[in-house]
Amino acid sequence: MKTFFYTLILFIAGSISVNAQWTKVNVPHDNFSFLSTLEVPNENTVWASISTLITSIAPTNKFLRTADGGATWQKKAISGAPAGFVISNFAPIDANTCYVAMYDGTDGFGGGLLKTTDGGTSWTQLGVGQIFDEFSFPDFVYFWNENDGVALGDANTDAGGEQVYLEIYTTNDKGSTWTRVPKENLPAYNELDRTIGIVNNYAVFGNRIWCQIFDGDPLAGAPQLVYRSDDLGKTWVSFPVDNTLGNFTDMTFTDELNGVAIGIQNDGLFTPFLMRTNDGGETWAAVSYTGTLMGGNISNVPGTKTLVSVNGIYNGPQGSSLSYDLGTTWYIIDEGTDLDHTEVKFFNSTVGWTGQFRQLTSNAGGAYKWSGGNILPVTLTSFSAAKANNSVLLKWQTANESNNAYFGIERSTNGTSFTEIGRVNSVGNSSKTEQYSFEDFKYIKGFNYYRLKIVGSDGKFNYSNVQKLDLSILPVIKLYPNPVKNILMLEGLNAGALSTISIINNAGNVVKTITTSNAAYSLNIQQLPAGNYFVKIEAATKITNLQFIKE
Repeated sequence: MKTFFYTLILFIAGSISVNAQWTKVNVPHDNFSFLSTLEVPNENTVWASISTLITSIAPTNKFLRTADGGATWQKKAISGAPAGFVISNFAPIDANTCYVAMYDGTDGFGGGLLKTTDGGTSWTQLGVGQIFDEFSFPDFVYFWNENDGVALGDANTDAGGEQVYLEIYTTNDKGSTWTRVPKENLPAYNELDRTIGIVNNYAVFGNRIWCQIFDGDPLAGAPQLVYRSDDLGKTWVSFPVDNTLGNFTDMTFTDELNGVAIGIQNDGLFTPFLMRTNDGGETWAAVSYTGTLMGGNISNVPGTKTLVSVNGIYNGPQGSSLSYDLGTTWYIIDEGTDLDHTEVKFFNSTVGWTGQFRQLTSNAGGAYKWSGGNILPVTLTSFSAAKANNSVLLKWQTANESNNAYFGIERSTNGTSFTEIGRVNSVGNSSKTEQYSFEDFKYIKGFNYYRLKIVGSDGKFNYSNVQKLDLSILPVIKLYPNPVKNILMLEGLNAGALSTISIINNAGNVVKTITTSNAAYSLNIQQLPAGNYFVKIEAATKITNLQFIKE
């Protein structure tokens, strides 16, 4: 039987006290139960599995589903699952179609995948005889879209008890057929002990997926690894992660390079720890954070570097907290041993859920829904950097601002160490579109990286995504003759790329606009009145402003 790896459980009974940012939602639940996995495929839908907790965690074959934002819930067992099968995790496509990985909770070995297309009313087992068998232990399944998916399980043994490499399967036909990833496409493994994964501990960004693997028994101090695939699960690499502080309880990635993992330290004080990577999981470093990190589960707010951590069943701080800077600084959302937050997931900056541990079916609750409005102080809808004539022009746009103070403009030459080069004051509070800009006249030859530090009036801050410009070789655009009577020539345009050329008069009005993908262009300006004019040339990430005189 697989040795389960969980941090010691601390259960403290108490009354429920909900901070205004979360609203308690009543869901049907069993005694001493909680939502142990939770997925939010759209704004209105939640799929979650139910586990029980008295002295240890016991997954079940029961699930909860809502398709109306939590107003009503369906609570059922997975029909069609073999006896003893319990849920590892869900991979929903939408409110109706969902995949589930299950393992044999009675024998510890055996398991498979099932699929529903009718919202969980009926389930069909997939790939019988093709994917997983009586020696398997499925850890998770994930689908990038309705066709492409991956499923991972522990290294299984054959009928003779011989060690077999990690089980990973891929599909590109909605789960109808599965192909096992061959040994040569996997990292080397420990042939003396069983390589195992952790149930539902994986993270995804784009086509890249990461998961937690142990080269042996984690309770015996086996090496902790992060496995990564960049091609929808077809090939994998592994990276060692120091587990001196402790083993991961959860991890998440905000983009292909930046991610964090959390856990509870082996210090006897149950102190949460956070480790961070900025190279796609190849290296990890412990973060000396400030504020209160919850060490149970973590989720990023998609499209941002904002993280939300929760804890309600592990030892250590209890409640929920958020970070705007990828885990360096944490702010309490709510705290207390009676809150019992479990799994957390955000769909966007206004839709998020956590589970809640409930002792008895007569107790209200079972889940929390985010009710604090936009979790971000500022909704940044666009941010761009482009080369102007004598500067780099930064432009950004917001759709919502709440108690925002200013934008710090930061520049870097390596994409890692940033320095503030200026500030732009914010309007503070707004529910309409706001436009901002900043010009950097002291850019550096070579690669320049720019980001915004979005600072609230309370000192809390968040970062934008990073814009990268290659300013090592800058073509010179020539304009002649000047002054000009009839034909104005432009040379040095970006051949093969679309350039937009605008003629602007002294009053700031655009009097003529053309587009070209040629390296040179001739403008007939014979009909323009005499006077001073500007030419604005926009091409990809470069903007050039020139002047001429029409005679």
